Amino acid sequence: MSHKRATVVVAVILALVAIALVGFGTWAVLNGETGAGQGTGPAVVGADQRAAATNAFE
Repeated sequence: MSHKRATVVVAVILALVAIALVGFGTWAVLNGETGAGQGTGPAVVGADQRAAATNAFE
């Protein structure tokens, strides 16, 4: 495999991984699966994030 082809393959794989992460992140936020309010950080901040996400997507 030439160096140029290897670079293209790596770039395509990284692009697919990035798309998958963005897609999963969007799904997680829309479904409230971010962990906010479940012991991650100060409870007040978590509750505020949960309320904001709930109000924004309902």
